[in-house]
Parts: sequence; C-alpha cells; structure tokens
Amino acid sequence: DAGRLARIGSDELPQFGLPVGRCGLLPGNLHYYHIRGCKPDLNAPVSRELEHQRADGEEEITTDTLKVQLPGHGHKSDRQAEGEGHFCRAAVDKLGRIASLTYIGFEELEMPSLWSLVGLSLAYFNNLKARHATGDIPDLVDFLSEGWATALFHDGFADMWQRLKAEIAQMPEIQAILSKALAPFALPAEPTVETVRPHLPPATLNELRSQFPASCSRAVEDSLLAYLRRHTNHMKDYFLQEQWSQ
Repeated sequence: DAGRLARIGSDELPQFGLPVGRCGLLPGNLHYYHIRGCKPDLNAPVSRELEHQRADGEEEITTDTLKVQLPGHGHKSDRQAEGEGHFCRAAVDKLGRIASLTYIGFEELEMPSLWSLVGLSLAYFNNLKARHATGDIPDLVDFLSEGWATALFHDGFADMWQRLKAEIAQMPEIQAILSKALAPFALPAEPTVETVRPHLPPATLNELRSQFPASCSRAVEDSLLAYLRRHTNHMKDYFLQEQWSQ
C-alpha cells in the first residue's frame, strides 16, 4: 500500500533494465520515436525538460536525410505534407554504449526493434563511429536496415550478450585485470558494476580492453558463432566458416 511504499528506502526499490520509449505522430504525418535506457548510467539527465540534452560525456551520431515537401498553394487544405528520408540521432555514453535513439521520418518503425539497440556497445555496430566520421554513412536508418544488422534485432540476441558478459566477468584473468585497474580509484565500500563504471576514465577503459587475454576474444567469437548457427533459419545473410568449402 501507499504507507508501505513510503517507508521503503531508495536502495530497496527495484532496478529496471528495459529502455523507456515514447512515440507519436507529428504534424505533417511525421513519425517520432525517442528511446532512452533507464539504467542510471545510461539515463542522465533524467528530467523531462533535459531528456534530449547530452548527458555528461555523451557523444552524438546524427544523420539527416529528411526532406519535407509542404502542400503548395491551391492544394486542398486537408492534404498532408510529403517527403522522404529520415532524421536519426544516436547518443553514445562515455562507455561507448547507445544511450538513446531519436527518430523523425515518414516511415513507421517497430518500437521493439529500437528498444533492442539501446544499451548495446558500439562494437556491435560494424565500425559505425569511424565510418560516420568519414561520411560513409549518410543515413543511419538505412545503415541499420542492411543485412549485417539482422542479428541485432533478433529476439534472442539480448539474452545472448547478457549471458556472455556474465561469463566473461567470472573469468579469473579478467577479475585480476579489473582488480588491479580499480585499485587507484576511490570507490564505494561495496562496489557493483553500476557504481564502478562512472569512476573509470575513457583512457582507463581503453587500456583495460588492450589487456584482455585471447581467451576473452575466443569466448566472444565462439558464443556469437554458436548463436548464428542456432538461428540460421532467421539469419541467412551471414556467411559462416563451415560454408567456405561449399
């Protein structure tokens, strides 16, 4: 009841993991979507007035091919605007993960598909950041609609990478690297993944990645290949190693 909820401390409240999404139809028949991760380190700032502003350390990857043609003089007043293309902005947090996605365009999208991208590391996105910087990706929506991205939208992909993260975190060699790297930082008395991440500078994160052993990379590769093999009926665009000799 309300009295019991009032007595519950903030540390006892449940932690939600799914992104929060909003969608609507704007004047001119334009579809609008905004999805942001609800975890604390993916969700700052959280107020409604500031939700579209950058959080500390965030970067943006934006493409805008939206072309709107308004009804000209003499057209019927009830005629909708016409056009093509999309405006799409991906906010990337300081840990290199997709913190939010914003879309405006004439094309109606699937909200669950956008949900599945928020929280993923940029490492999953086919060298997106570097290719966007050189102008190779004029339209983010078209880029994510290509065959290479099919796995990202599959129902089981989120479970696979969550399970993989947990397995890698339990590797003794990974734990030894993290313990040594975290020693110089003033961390909470009982640090957790969510409380530790904001204390690590980007340079430290990059250095840590370079120290990970080959067994970590092999675990990622093996898990990904096993996942693709299990779902070849849905993901036919991937060319697997055993198909080379065929």
